Amino acid sequence: MHLADQVANAVNSPFLDPNKSFRLITTAGRIAAWQAAGADMDLITLVIGQVMKRQQGPVTTWAYFDEPIRRALADKK
Repeated sequence: MHLADQVANAVNSPFLDPNKSFRLITTAGRIAAWQAAGADMDLITLVIGQVMKRQQGPVTTWAYFDEPIRRALADKK
């Protein structure tokens, strides 16, 4: 399963669907970059899930979550 699908399935938000937004597939390298920076999948899905609870519309790129992930990593250290 592709990283974008793994995260989207774990978060389970109608506003985060790689099947409806091709850019979620093409920008999935952001997920690997977060992992390389020290974020595990639990942290990634937790942070994205929290952001998506407030989301009012579709997210079309993983870069949308760069800042919340960066803050979570900083808090973790």
